[in-house]
Amino acid sequence: MWKRYPFHLVPNYKHHYESERSYGVIAFSMDCKRVLVIRSKTDTGTKLGFPQGHANDYESDWEAATRETYEEAGVKVPQDAAIIGNVMFTYPVTYTEANLDKHLVEMEKRKERPYWNRPGTYIKTVKLYVIKMNIQPTKTEANSVVQEALWLNTVTALLEMEDTKSNRLPAMIDAIKMIGGKSMIM
Repeated sequence: MWKRYPFHLVPNYKHHYESERSYGVIAFSMDCKRVLVIRSKTDTGTKLGFPQGHANDYESDWEAATRETYEEAGVKVPQDAAIIGNVMFTYPVTYTEANLDKHLVEMEKRKERPYWNRPGTYIKTVKLYVIKMNIQPTKTEANSVVQEALWLNTVTALLEMEDTKSNRLPAMIDAIKMIGGKSMIM
């Protein structure tokens, strides 16, 4: 399996700071009636998303996705989970001096290497594995971003994402189509 090279160790390597990659899951219950979501705090309120985060050095995309799901939602994804496919999307992230400082402090608290080291606009790429699994209890340690993790009714999650204009909505729609739930969105 392909592993990430630790580009941050290469002197003067700049491309690493031009984009950011995150990995996670869109986990549906076996009957597809529920989906695992993360309710997060934003500057404008709350939004629904999916457990996701950065890969550690030498960690595969799948390993990062399952680890982040456990860290953010307390749900252990079985290694033999039924992977239906994956969805990818990108969006720009802009860091000003103020929110860059906040980002750096947050990363230091979590003992993680920051992705950004200077103000600017970057491209974030997110890869989410679409899976089916048995529902497990969630355990969330609320932090400065994640408020709670929950198994929400799939249609309710879709409507809430639409109401809050979540940038995860197209990924959710693609995932629902993958699991054969077109009747839910038509």
